[in-house]
Amino acid sequence: MSSRSKTFVSFIAGAATIAAASAFFKSTSGKKIQHRMLSKLKTARDGANQKADQGIDWLNDLSNSAIHNAKKLSSKVK
Repeated sequence: MSSRSKTFVSFIAGAATIAAASAFFKSTSGKKIQHRMLSKLKTARDGANQKADQGIDWLNDLSNSAIHNAKKLSSKVK
């Protein structure tokens, strides 16, 4: 098989896959799966955002502690 015919066959296979997926996701069971996948992605996103917020709180606490310690040190030095 030449590279041109391989490319054409790959294109046809990809187009057929997209058409089949599109038809599936328009069906009732496809919509259920689509909603389930979106729900799981939203849950994962919310969990990641919550963990990121916790990480920021930890960093803010650390910087506040460092500022407090620096002020204490500077007052002792004076």
